[in-house]
Amino acid sequence: MGLSVEEIESMLQEYEDDTHAGMNMRQMAQGLREYTGGYPFLVSCLCKLMDEKGLRWDKGGLHTAVKELLRTNNTLFDDVIKNIRNHQEFSDLAEQIVLQGAQVAFEIRNPIIQQGVMYGILKEQDGKTAVSNVLFETLIINYFVSVRSTYALTSSKYVESSQYVQNGMLDMELVLRRFSTFMKAEYRDKDGTFIENHGRLLFLSFLRPIINGTGHYAVEPQTRKNNRMDLQVFYGNQEMIVELKAWHGEKYEQSGYDQLVRYLEARGVEKGYMLSFCDNRETPREDRTFQYQGHEICEVIIAYRDA
Repeated sequence: MGLSVEEIESMLQEYEDDTHAGMNMRQMAQGLREYTGGYPFLVSCLCKLMDEKGLRWDKGGLHTAVKELLRTNNTLFDDVIKNIRNHQEFSDLAEQIVLQGAQVAFEIRNPIIQQGVMYGILKEQDGKTAVSNVLFETLIINYFVSVRSTYALTSSKYVESSQYVQNGMLDMELVLRRFSTFMKAEYRDKDGTFIENHGRLLFLSFLRPIINGTGHYAVEPQTRKNNRMDLQVFYGNQEMIVELKAWHGEKYEQSGYDQLVRYLEARGVEKGYMLSFCDNRETPREDRTFQYQGHEICEVIIAYRDA
């Protein structure tokens, strides 16, 4: 069982009493719980990083600690990746869950699910099989991004980070538009159509080298379903929300905007980004940036078969 918010807060209270760090302990405990699922070793690792590196005990400091932890080697992370690498069926299940949003019923007698639970990687959530915490999920996504990246992507001029950063700020709108251009220019099969599978993986593979070293990303587990994934991208002091989704036609778009706005409001973010993958020959409409319910939304649509 993972530590609760209250248990983490109690630990932080002892640290606060000793150091007078001036933290909002409830907010910090909630943030630690959000990333770690209360996994004691991960909670301790993040707190240790914040203490040793002199980070502020606030949301920004926690994001920096998460970025640093994901870049380090430790036995726990090594074990997670070894189990992904050494067991193909388990690897396939993990990829379906984290990248394709598969809603896999939780059945502990399923030997693959049982294996994941035994290693602390999987858990039951609302009757479905889920990765046990955001850190493990990001680690697994990063692994798949690394091993599945293609030469066309890793050697591409499109992922040079300097073209997207001005005065230390990441231009996410430009990232989305350049990704669309990259897909049209580089990612076609011999018939001239896009490779249709793994749209999310392709975008993450495109994004990671751009933000690597300065930023990181995390998937919001509650939104990875119904062909939709909300991605939190952190770059310096910026927090950006990018919704990745399948295009189902105009009549479904307003509900998509409503969902994105609700998430933006929950995160306290003003601008959101929507990247849609469309199985059409032509893009349904031009990319656009517009106001919706008090928020700014940048929308880019990629048609797989766009001429």
